[in-house]
Amino acid sequence: MAIDAFFCGFAVGTVDSDGRTRLPPFVLRVLQRRCRTSQLIFGSHEIAPCINAYDEGYEAVLYADIERRRLREESAGIPAAVHHSRVRRTFGLAEMAGFDPDGGVALPPMMRRRGRIGGLALFIGVGGSFEIWNPELARAADDAQLRELTEFAFSDAAPEEEEKVP
Repeated sequence: MAIDAFFCGFAVGTVDSDGRTRLPPFVLRVLQRRCRTSQLIFGSHEIAPCINAYDEGYEAVLYADIERRRLREESAGIPAAVHHSRVRRTFGLAEMAGFDPDGGVALPPMMRRRGRIGGLALFIGVGGSFEIWNPELARAADDAQLRELTEFAFSDAAPEEEEKVP
């Protein structure tokens, strides 16, 4: 699958007690171009304590990446358990949820718990997918740029709707 639209930008959103939130405009624009259905997949991020989200078509991209890494790791003598753990996390620890035309979506309970998402969420575009962060975890991350982005997103200087990431 060739991807012709990418998630670029960031936004802050509220999350109600049932896990319902509204997808930001930068996410909806991409989904309008890429989605065949009104379904999103929410999964565990490989290394960060956030949720990774994407449309169904992106699964093929993830599988191709996993297969490429498996072949490289096999030739390097890395145990197969590393591959199986990655496949399990990518496809097994994932939940699907529908979204409304206006962007309303209920974050799946397991993913919400894994990402420790409470009443606020930080949405960050990362190309083929987007991340959903608990703002406090983003503020405490090892990544200085993520911390800076989070501080800006929650400051008075941030635009109401969204800001493009440089």
